[in-house]
Amino acid sequence: MLDAAYEVIAEVGFEAATVERICVAAGFTRGAFYGSFDSKVELFFALWAARASLVLEDLNSAAAQLAASPESMDAVIDDFVRHVTNDRRWFLVSSELINYCVRHEDVAAAYVEHRRELREGVGQIVAVIWERRGTPRSEVQSEWCARQLIAAIDGSQRQVWMEPDTLGDGALQIEMVRALLR
Repeated sequence: MLDAAYEVIAEVGFEAATVERICVAAGFTRGAFYGSFDSKVELFFALWAARASLVLEDLNSAAAQLAASPESMDAVIDDFVRHVTNDRRWFLVSSELINYCVRHEDVAAAYVEHRRELREGVGQIVAVIWERRGTPRSEVQSEWCARQLIAAIDGSQRQVWMEPDTLGDGALQIEMVRALLR
């Protein structure tokens, strides 16, 4: 169901992605949908949680690579950033979620909580990266760096998808992430 919802929302947007349309794409009934989710918003947050989990797994993998080979810092960062920022469909889906949350304050609070969990995970990994570089910093600095990293990647993705011929190679995001992690 999540895969189908992901595809449908990326294709037509959140508002046009009706429960019926998602169920048809998934090959499920409405009853099956409502047996798993109370609403389309709950489904949306399940998509967000699944993606955040993958990003954190990728970050943990990158941190483990750095532990094994600290001299590969730039290459690991480059690979991670290219992997995380190279999914146009996720950009479309996450943009839909953000826009929906901005319009619906009650949903925004849940989104902020999901983002906090992601930010904490990113902050912990930032702390590990700084530690391995021999430049440990405070927890507050790690949290602010995590906020800046997420904002930099979010903002730069908008530029990249609007100017793919100029910025599509990931160089903008890579330079921003490298600068923030120094």
